[in-house]
This record gives sequence, structure tokens and C-alpha cells, in this order.
Amino acid sequence: MKQIQDLIKLNYQSALLLLAIIVTLVAASMFAVARRNHIKAAASSGQVVAISKSQLSFDANGVVGWHKGPSNETSLVLFKDDSSCFVSIARKSGILDEAAELQKTKASLTGDGYVVSSDNAQTSALQTATGKREYALHQFAVTGTGSAGKLYGGQEFGYVSLSSGDYLAIEGYCNTADQIAASTLALQSIQFTENN
Repeated sequence: MKQIQDLIKLNYQSALLLLAIIVTLVAASMFAVARRNHIKAAASSGQVVAISKSQLSFDANGVVGWHKGPSNETSLVLFKDDSSCFVSIARKSGILDEAAELQKTKASLTGDGYVVSSDNAQTSALQTATGKREYALHQFAVTGTGSAGKLYGGQEFGYVSLSSGDYLAIEGYCNTADQIAASTLALQSIQFTENN
């Protein structure tokens, strides 16, 4: 019986890991399509279009116990080696309204039947070519079983506005709320470079 329980737990963690990869890839694809549509619309109106590119990298020497997952020009995922947590950072198109983004996230969770508590805003920093960019990292404890079943008990969200008018969405997920603090060093080991 113990072996069956261990197999179910392993399959559940593998499924969550696969889901995280898929969500990141879908978000990056949506960004690329939105960016391409914006460029086409601007080009058809005769406007000069500059494509901003970015680079996200991870310094594995900066933090022990984490490894890099899928990445491209607009997104990066890091996984904790023991599969208890993962973090992602993705470039989003449009002007940032941080309060609206946080409200939308909370409303989605509570609307699906989960209890969201402990909105602890921690100051974190993103490494950039011009130095550290501080931002508020909002950490939540999520409990209950809603429409999607049991979710990660520790979740965090942060946002960084970019000079191009876009923004970076930073997310972290851990099995339990008390594990979320472990993601801080991983997030701070990410380097962002914007190339115009």
C-alpha cells in the first residue's frame, strides 16, 4: 500500500511539474503572438516599429538546490531539485497595473473556492545590467480544495515595469506556504537584460 501511495505522490508531482512547463510555454507563445500582432498593426499604419528583445539567465552558482527549466527570450522557469517549488519570470505586453493584477489573482483563487491568506509583501530584487531592481513580492498561503483540486499551498507574485512599456511577471509556487521563503534566493539569481 505504501508503494502505491508513493507512486501516486510521484505521479502527482510529475503532473504538476509538467503543468508548470506547459503554462510557461503557453504564456510565452501568447506574448509572442500579441507582440507579432502589435508589430503588424503598427507596420500597416506606417509606424516605425522597434522590437525589444530581452534575455533572462540563471546563475546556478548563486543558489544551491535549484535548476533551470524551459526558457526563451521572454520567459524562464527554475525548479527546486526536490520538486517542492518552482518559480517563473515572463515578459508581458502592456502597461503594468500591479494592484489590478494582484486583485485578479486573488479573485480567481477565491472564486474557485480556495482560501487565500497571509498577503506578506517582501522586498526582492532582480539583477539587471544597470544594477538591482527592487520590487514587492506578494506571498500567499492558499488552503482548501477548490474547483481545480488541491493547489500549491505557498504562492507568490511580483511585477517589474520595464522602460519599453512592458513588464515582467514573477511567480513562485511551493507545496506548502512555509516553503515559499526558499524561492527568494532563486529569484534573486535571475539576471534580466533588455536589448533594444
